[in-house]
Amino acid sequence: SCGIGSIVGTVPRFAMPKFMPAFPPLSQIDTVAMDSRRLGLARLATALCAAPLVAVISDMASAIAWGVGFLLAEAWMWLPTTPFARGAALTRKDRVSYIGSAVFGATAWLSLSVIFWLQDERGSQFLALLIWACLLLNAISFAFRSVLALVIFAGPVSAVMVATPILP
Repeated sequence: SCGIGSIVGTVPRFAMPKFMPAFPPLSQIDTVAMDSRRLGLARLATALCAAPLVAVISDMASAIAWGVGFLLAEAWMWLPTTPFARGAALTRKDRVSYIGSAVFGATAWLSLSVIFWLQDERGSQFLALLIWACLLLNAISFAFRSVLALVIFAGPVSAVMVATPILP
């Protein structure tokens, strides 16, 4: 017989080559999300110190815009990690939402670094470098638990570190 079933049965299945890493499971992000929730107050305290510094070095509008962006990122992070507060596991939807919030949160901190980098005030570029170093240390601290978190947190930082110095 020449039916499609006989043809499909003879087609070899293709697997990812051995040298290609498999995409990590989303559940890898659970411990990172739990830590993010736990460290929320520390990030808030840091932001409360950073916003006035932005107002002094840059301007009040930049400080307010950054502060609002930061608070939105934090609020978003709290929503998908709420199951942890109730002792429940994250769903796939929670994990994907957390990943989005993590990228948004990293973007908030990276925008702060760019604000500092673009200022002419003495020491402001050093503050940008300090933010990048802290963000990279944060990313590396998650590396042993989640390759996915390492990519999510270190990727954007690396890109901004390379791109920012070539800005006009």
